[in-house]
Amino acid sequence: MSLLPRLADQFGADSPLVRAFTELAGALADGLAHGATYVRQPSLEPKRDPRPWPAAAAGPQVVLLTDGRCASACLDFADLLRAIPGVLHAGGTTSADTLYMEIRDTPLPSGLGGLAFAMKVYRNRPRGSNVPYAPSLAYAGDLSDTERVRTWLYANLPPASATR
Repeated sequence: MSLLPRLADQFGADSPLVRAFTELAGALADGLAHGATYVRQPSLEPKRDPRPWPAAAAGPQVVLLTDGRCASACLDFADLLRAIPGVLHAGGTTSADTLYMEIRDTPLPSGLGGLAFAMKVYRNRPRGSNVPYAPSLAYAGDLSDTERVRTWLYANLPPASATR
């Protein structure tokens, strides 16, 4: 059974998820028919808002707190937050990820090994491949100690003009 009918049954034929998968299926079929090597999935490309962000109030209003376990979707979230003026990145350096995602692997016919390859690749992502984020306000302590982190953060908050 095809994935699209199952998604339509579960989420409704007019759901954003079904529309995105229908769009992707059409793009893949069109790409295959025209011998395309790559196919774009426009519904996953970041939307650019042309309006400027409002100026930040005194002191950071949002603090992004990370450590080395921030990877994958956490890095995608960090990409979005760090683009907002006035957001303070604190804590530890994040992990890093490549531009390639959705890894598929298959065993070799010999049974002696396997092959893994990416099914998707980011295009025009501002953060490069295997590039972590280093916070502007570094914390070397244990991030699981909420009270200690809170005390440290409030004692070290920079003025709004120095955030990022």
